[in-house]
Amino acid sequence: RNRTFQCQESVQCEDTLHCIRGTCQCYVAEYWTQTACAKNICAVEQCMNCAKCMISGHSSRCICKDGYLGDKCQYANGRARDFIVIFPQTTSSTSPRILLAVNRRVHLSVFYFANNKNLSVTLSSSDNYYTLDKNVLMTNGLNQAGAKVHSNVPINQLYGFLFVRAQSEGFLVFPSRYVSTEYIVPSFSVFCSSCQSLFALTSVYSNTKIEINFRIQDGSAVFGNKQYSNNETLVLVLNMNTAFQIWHTSDLIGTRITASKPLLVVSGHKYNRINGKGAGQTFLEMVLPTNQLDNVYVIPYLNYRLENTVRVLAVNDTNVALKNVNNRTTHVLKSRDFLGYFHSTISYVSSTSDVMVHIYPHELPNAHGDAFMMTIPGINQYLYDYEIMVPIDFESFISITVPTNAVEGFVLD
Repeated sequence: RNRTFQCQESVQCEDTLHCIRGTCQCYVAEYWTQTACAKNICAVEQCMNCAKCMISGHSSRCICKDGYLGDKCQYANGRARDFIVIFPQTTSSTSPRILLAVNRRVHLSVFYFANNKNLSVTLSSSDNYYTLDKNVLMTNGLNQAGAKVHSNVPINQLYGFLFVRAQSEGFLVFPSRYVSTEYIVPSFSVFCSSCQSLFALTSVYSNTKIEINFRIQDGSAVFGNKQYSNNETLVLVLNMNTAFQIWHTSDLIGTRITASKPLLVVSGHKYNRINGKGAGQTFLEMVLPTNQLDNVYVIPYLNYRLENTVRVLAVNDTNVALKNVNNRTTHVLKSRDFLGYFHSTISYVSSTSDVMVHIYPHELPNAHGDAFMMTIPGINQYLYDYEIMVPIDFESFISITVPTNAVEGFVLD
C-alpha cells in the first residue's frame, strides 16, 4: 500500500490514508505527520478575527492579532489606535478635552473637521489630557465639528471631557473599529421646559445614508424647516468630517438610527436634572451599537449614590427578568420600549434578547453631587485588565464587578 500513487480504493493506501479522487491522501480536516494522517486541529478548531493557528505536538493554539485575546482570539481587548470624537451642544462655555488612560509616552495626531488641520500632540501618564479647539463643539443641525484622533501605539481608553467648573461631563469614546450601522438612542425624562434631550452623530465614510426614526413623547423635532413627530423618519446623507445634532424638549429614548455605512452616536441632554435637589448637569454618553449589546447585566453599587434610576431599553421584543435587592420580577418589553426602576445597591438584569442599560444617579443635596448618565456594560463585555483615567479636581471611585466567586489573581496597581 502507498500514500503517493494512484488508487481505486482506500485498501490500496497506507494506514489512515484514504483514496480520494484517485490519489491516496488525508481527509481535508487532517494533515500528514510523516507517518500517518492526524486530525488537523486548525481545520476544526478555527481561530477568529484573522488570527493564525499554530500546531504544536497534538495540540494547537491561536496567535492573536494586535487588539484581540482569548483561546480563539474571540475577544477584543479594547485597545486601539483610531478614534473619532464629537461634542454635542452644552449650556455654557466649556473646555473640550480628550483624556487618555496611558502608562507611557504617546504621540497623537489630531485632525479637526472644521479647518482640516492636523496637529501633533504628546501625552504621558503624568500629562494625560489635551484641550481641543472649541471648533469641535456642535450646534443644532449639520456641523463641521469634531476631531479624529490617531495614536502611534494602541491605547486602552480615550474619553471625551467637557470641563466646566460646576457642570463637567465625560464619556468613553469607542474605537472607530467598533462603530456600526444601527443604534437605539438612550435618554431620560426632561426635568424642565429649558432642559433638552439631544443626540449627535457623524459618519466614518462619505456618502453615508442615515435614517432616523423618531420616538418622541409629544411635540416634534425640527430640521431644515421641517417638523418630525413620533414614528416619522428623517433621512440624511453625510460625508466624512461632517456631524449632525438634533434636540427636543421631551424624551427621545427609543429613537432608531440606521445607516448604510458605519457611524457613531453620542446621546444625552444639553442640561437636565432628576430630583431637583441639585444643580442642572449635562448628560452625555457615546451609544453602543446594537451589535455590541448584551442580554445579562449586573448594575453595580455606586459610592455615595443610594438613589438611582436604571433604564433597560429593548432593541427587539423581549422578556426581561429583574432582581433588585430581594425582589424578582419579570417584564415584557416591545421593541424600543424601556423598563425604568429605582436602584440603590446592586441589581441584576437578564433578557431573552439583547438590551441596553444605563444608570442615572440622582442629585445629592447641598452641592455634594450632580446627576449624570452612565452606560452599564454587559457581562460578555468584561475584560481582563483596565487602565483607568482619573481626571484631576474630582473625587473618584471604582466599582468592580466579577462574574464569579473566584477573584484570585486580582491586582489593583
